[in-house]
Amino acid sequence: STNAELEFAADSDSGINEADLWRLSSTLSLGSSWAVISANLERQDNTFSTYIGTGMSQSSGVFTFPSTGKWLIIANGYLHSGSGEMHYAQIRTEMSSDSGSNYTIVGYAVGGATSGGAYGNFTAIEFVDVTNASTFRCRFQVRASDATQNNLVGYTGENATTFTFVRLGDT
Repeated sequence: STNAELEFAADSDSGINEADLWRLSSTLSLGSSWAVISANLERQDNTFSTYIGTGMSQSSGVFTFPSTGKWLIIANGYLHSGSGEMHYAQIRTEMSSDSGSNYTIVGYAVGGATSGGAYGNFTAIEFVDVTNASTFRCRFQVRASDATQNNLVGYTGENATTFTFVRLGDT
C-alpha cells in the first residue's frame, strides 16, 4: 500500500461517520396551509435497520445535529390522494442557525397523484453546512392542494415518508 492509503486509513474522519434515517410512523392528513411535521416521527427500527454515529435528535419535529460538518439532507414524501381530480403535495426543508428562532427554506419539492386513491412520491435534497451543532436546527413543513383528499403516508414497520441525514465531511 502507498503512503496516501495509509494516511487515509489512519484518519479517523475519513468516510461517513454520521448517517441517520427517520420516518413518519403513521399517516398524516395534509391541510392546505404549511404545517411543521411535529409528531409521529421515529428512527427506523426494522430488523436490518441501523444508523452510524450518534444520530440525530428530534423534538416536536425539530432535528438537532450531533456534530458540525457538511450534511446531506433528503426529505422523501409518500403521498396518497383520495378520489377526485389530480392532487399534489409540497414539502420543504427549513434550517435555522439560531436555535430555531428563525428558519430559512433550503429545499423544496412537489409531487402529485392522480385521482382514485393513487400514490406519488416527491423528494427534496439539500447540502447544508452545519457550522455550530449547538445552534443549528432542521425541520420539515408540508401542505397539499386539497385539504380533504391528501395524506402523507407513514408506517411504523417500514419506511414510506422518510428523512435522511448524512454527514459527508468537515465544515
